[in-house]
Amino acid sequence: MNSVSKGHTFDVSLRLWHPTMTASEISRNLGIEPTTQRDADSITNLGYTKDMTYWTRRVVESGTGNLPHSLVRITEELKRRGPFLTEMAATGGRIELYIGLFLDGNVGELFPASLLGVLGELHIDLAIDIYGLPLSWNLTLEPTLCGDNSALTGPRRGQRRGSVTQNWTFWAERIVRRHGGG
Repeated sequence: MNSVSKGHTFDVSLRLWHPTMTASEISRNLGIEPTTQRDADSITNLGYTKDMTYWTRRVVESGTGNLPHSLVRITEELKRRGPFLTEMAATGGRIELYIGLFLDGNVGELFPASLLGVLGELHIDLAIDIYGLPLSWNLTLEPTLCGDNSALTGPRRGQRRGSVTQNWTFWAERIVRRHGGG
């Protein structure tokens, strides 16, 4: 499989949630400062109270090259904090490596079993969000639901479609035709 290459980038963030631990305790135990933090019982800008402390640190920004190799380097650093991560997970916390993968075409990645094993030992979940049709397509998406969400429209206003699946199929076929796939 090809690794992330030219035209493809990735960001990786370490994200932690805990019901009682404060963001400053997490920072002290990890030995790094967060990019974003919010303590449990804090009130958001919208007036909501959060029940978990949230702590995040971007550890790779606009990375190119070998994504699995970058994850191996990150986990090697986190192994030093293994006892803290185990305690965090055992007391109701959650730990995650979040990957934003930004594509301009097709890409494949192989995450070695050894990497996945270390993530498991450290109680770290792996979350991957994949973004992007090829940027060269420059698509403009059109709304497909009527205001009351009761009827789906096709290429002409008011033309009913039978199901959400048919509607998505319509748009997928349109994209393929537009870009020479059939």
